[in-house]
Amino acid sequence: MKLRDVVVDIDNFKIAYVKWADATHNDGWYGSVDEFDLEPMEMGSVGWLVYRDEKSISIATSAGTYKLGDILVIPMGCVIDVQILQPPNVTDRKRGL
Repeated sequence: MKLRDVVVDIDNFKIAYVKWADATHNDGWYGSVDEFDLEPMEMGSVGWLVYRDEKSISIATSAGTYKLGDILVIPMGCVIDVQILQPPNVTDRKRGL
């Protein structure tokens, strides 16, 4: 799906927390694999859920009037967990809470 196919009205998007595994890099020279961490880095990202299918999940970490920005596309093979978050109600948003 192309982002141009998404109609941007942030009130219609869910907010999601995505826990995912990212590649890590160890620089330098090592005499043993016991000297460095062999595990992927566990990451957490929050944003408006733009798109999700069997290959990837996309969230926008910034949103404006009819525009999305800072879109992060995470391969589903890296996704550990997805939680849909409850956005503040309209009254709270108008009060700045």
